[in-house]
Amino acid sequence: MKRLFSGAVTVFVSTLLYVMAGSLARAQTLTEDVIPENFIRDRSVGVLERKRPGYDAIPVQVGSFDLLSSLDAGVVYDNNILARSDLKEADEIGVVGGKAQLISNWASNSLELDAHAEHDGNVHYGSESETIGGVAALGQLDISRDLQLRGRIGFDHLFEPRLSSGAPTFTRNPVEYNRGIAEIAALKTFNRLTLELAENHRTLHYDNAQDLTGAVVAQGYRNEDRDRITARADYAVSPDTAVFVQAVGSFRNFPSRTGLPEDLNRNSIGGEVAGGVRLDLPKLVSGEAALGYIVETFNDPRIANASGFGARGRLEFFPTGLTTVTFDGLREFTDSALALSPLVLFSSAGAEVDHELYRNIILTGRFNYQQDQYLNINRRDNRPSVTLGVNYLMNRRAYWKLSDTFLRQDSTSNDKSQTYSDNQLTLVLTLNY
Repeated sequence: MKRLFSGAVTVFVSTLLYVMAGSLARAQTLTEDVIPENFIRDRSVGVLERKRPGYDAIPVQVGSFDLLSSLDAGVVYDNNILARSDLKEADEIGVVGGKAQLISNWASNSLELDAHAEHDGNVHYGSESETIGGVAALGQLDISRDLQLRGRIGFDHLFEPRLSSGAPTFTRNPVEYNRGIAEIAALKTFNRLTLELAENHRTLHYDNAQDLTGAVVAQGYRNEDRDRITARADYAVSPDTAVFVQAVGSFRNFPSRTGLPEDLNRNSIGGEVAGGVRLDLPKLVSGEAALGYIVETFNDPRIANASGFGARGRLEFFPTGLTTVTFDGLREFTDSALALSPLVLFSSAGAEVDHELYRNIILTGRFNYQQDQYLNINRRDNRPSVTLGVNYLMNRRAYWKLSDTFLRQDSTSNDKSQTYSDNQLTLVLTLNY
């Protein structure tokens, strides 16, 4: 896996160097019509994504790049900071963060460099304070009008939210971990047919935590190298509609164990076969949805193989020019935080309404229902949540975001504290530079 990761990084870095060296010389050879007409899928733009002259940030020109940067400052009130029902404590959190994007403005090829950082400081529970950050690079090489090579590498230093299903809530601090990603993909278009082949490598490394007595809570068993290979074919039935089929193979490797007698070999091989449709019917609906079959097989004979139907999709509807209604869903196998459960059958379905009350005032409401079915143990978490929010765009330099999120988790866990509710009220001011 390390050799594969190293190879992906080498190919991607070489691609970026080639792009930077050759883009200016080829700037007039390719234009925005790199994407064939049959595969343009941006005719309809949702309320949150559309351009707003007079309110959109103006990038700073840095040679042949556009620089976008912003600073966030805000406050969060959380009425259950530890995500427990037996120890429900409220706290206020000060939030300070920032991000920067350097995006090429070349006529062909593209390169984007991103960086972000955030500090969340708790007023009463200082042990819950955390600082996160990360960097990423994304690039595309337009080899020809109908052949592109894309790549991405990234690294993030993160903390696992207490509200994550299965996250340990008895530790002195939230669990800290690092995430690395390397991806490369090739896309080839033949008139109405587009083929894509992609390889994604992800590395997760968790730091050990401590409980309230100072004893070590081992997390090394969660360290993971995962490779995901995707092959996809899209066929454009019309400029508005395309159908696609997709096959995915995933290879999970967990090099560490807990050392306990009941320790499991969490290594597995998974797959997915799915078919779906992509739509972009102007002023009506945009997005894609797919149904398929997912399977996961394990090296450890004590873990039963799992399979079932898979689903993924996101569709935006436009009842009026001022309102966007979005439906999204996902059903797949994801990582588990529990030592005795290698994976989770994750199911999620949500609906969101975004309404442009005025050009600079946007109202948002979202409902989401999530279910986490843990493999190899008798635990299921049902997690409904509701979010209400408003975005107030003051000018190009500043905007406010106010949101309130309520989450309830009903768990069949033996730990009864894992059935709880949480409410977070957030106010953030973003300044663009």
